[in-house]
Amino acid sequence: MVKKIHRFITDFTNNAGIVMVADQSVIHQINRVLKLHPGEQVIIGKGDGLEILAKIVKTRKEAIYFEPQQNVKNENEPVRRVTLYCSILKKENFETAAQKATEVGVFKMVPIISQRTVKTDIKPERLKNIIKEASEQSGRGIVPELGEILVLEEALNIAKENNAAIFLEPSGTDFLQLGKKIKTVSVFIGPEGGWTDEEISMAKKAGFKVVSLWPLIMKAETVVAVASYLVIHSPID
Repeated sequence: MVKKIHRFITDFTNNAGIVMVADQSVIHQINRVLKLHPGEQVIIGKGDGLEILAKIVKTRKEAIYFEPQQNVKNENEPVRRVTLYCSILKKENFETAAQKATEVGVFKMVPIISQRTVKTDIKPERLKNIIKEASEQSGRGIVPELGEILVLEEALNIAKENNAAIFLEPSGTDFLQLGKKIKTVSVFIGPEGGWTDEEISMAKKAGFKVVSLWPLIMKAETVVAVASYLVIHSPID
């Protein structure tokens, strides 16, 4: 069985043929959690799609040193870039949504406040860490950006800049097939209580396609994963 090569997205230095990582979270992961030893290989990147296949040389409390073996370009990123505008969800549901959106390939995630949003704040640093870990685990070469919190009207105006804009709503028309040349898409997902009629009307006036996945009712965090995957991975030139 081929042994898994662990991937880390972090800052590092590369001088005189030695790569050094001083990020304490990575050091803890390698030394305490994964218990990796000198001679084992890892993949290290800064989140820009360029990575290094490297061998652990020595581990210390303050830093880990690697011998670079091969420069690699990460080819796992989707061609279509999706910005997910997701209403802030209750409790840990929004964290789950961020994790799953990252795993399926979302390029950017923007928290939004709608009329039925119950929770109106997030923990940005915790969310960024969840997104980073999901990027590493899923083999991505970048870390999706976490945008600032926006109210729905602001988000609708910004989202129109992409090639296509989708507003998910159970009463909408059947889920559309995107044109093959559509490279950037905005996807809106509402709160647990759904969008109000006023918000749906606002989206239509802004030129958004109001669509439904299918008749079954799903939790918002499930919709995030399913809808994002369908939009990102539908055929493209």
